[in-house]
Amino acid sequence: MIHKTKRILTIALHVLFWAFVAFRFCNFSALRPLALHTWKELISVGLITVMVYFNYFISIPHLLSKNRAFLFWVCAAASVVVCTGAEMLLVRNDMLSRMQYVEKINWALVWYDMSVQIFLRDAAFFLFFFLLKMYHTRALQLKSTGRAVMEKTDRVVLFLPKVGAKLVSINDISYFSYEDAKTCIYLRNGEKYEQYCSLNAIEDSLPDDTFLRINRHTIIGLVNVLRFSPREVQVNIQGQICIMEFYSTKGSEVLSRLKRWNPELYIDHPFGVLADTAEPLVELNREQRELLQYVKNNPGAKTGDVADQFHLSESSAKRRLNELKCLDLVAYRGSRGFDSGYYATSTKDI
Repeated sequence: MIHKTKRILTIALHVLFWAFVAFRFCNFSALRPLALHTWKELISVGLITVMVYFNYFISIPHLLSKNRAFLFWVCAAASVVVCTGAEMLLVRNDMLSRMQYVEKINWALVWYDMSVQIFLRDAAFFLFFFLLKMYHTRALQLKSTGRAVMEKTDRVVLFLPKVGAKLVSINDISYFSYEDAKTCIYLRNGEKYEQYCSLNAIEDSLPDDTFLRINRHTIIGLVNVLRFSPREVQVNIQGQICIMEFYSTKGSEVLSRLKRWNPELYIDHPFGVLADTAEPLVELNREQRELLQYVKNNPGAKTGDVADQFHLSESSAKRRLNELKCLDLVAYRGSRGFDSGYYATSTKDI
């Protein structure tokens, strides 16, 4: 399903790009060789499209990717020249009608100058899609290499800034989290790595029977799951219990995957509140104790309420609430309604 969605999105982006190019050609003469008819502009765009995708789907995969670089560049240059020539012949009569009173020598100069401009324009289209194809090909090669390494060694290849490639055992990974435009990898021993890539790229390279994406920002290792309910999952992270919520729109799909993986860990109700006698299993600092007491005194507290009470930014307030949430001391309940918010899992004062 993910791959199908990506394919549809890619096709839609290409169609939108060429629709935009056609619009610009038909409305801005700087991009066209003095054509008098709109249908000739559209044919010109069609010629460029054929030239671009000939190299994108045929020349690059069958020549450049098979170490025939010289032959590829010859074919690429020839395709741009042919495209330029076809465009110039398409509008030759239009140019003659516009410049019928121009001297022959000046006409030749105008024709030459226009040909060079069109050639450079078409070459720019070729270069743009060439770089796009090279980036896509490189990404596929890295993904293929990563899958091969994982299948043979049960290790994931991480490309870390200032460190380079690093092999990490699949069973050592607790979860992946997308934070501040980078993917954070949390290991079971408490170590954390950062990788500048999207969570989608990570997801494509991971085995489906070992990892599961539960929401937009999190992929968990199934070996770390303790329990799961209709909306949440409990994960063991370095001996601590962290509660994570499912997708708001695709929670049923995540729940179905978890049930197929291990139905014995399922409970059919949200994680219950701990008894009033329950005490934290870890020592809290002053800020954490004050925040926990505030949530106990104000059930349903929202991130904005906490930020106002403790003079924090909303991101800092959310981070502190998540610290308590990972310790199983508070939990978020509700469905974005008036009664949704954070609740303490124990009502005993601290």
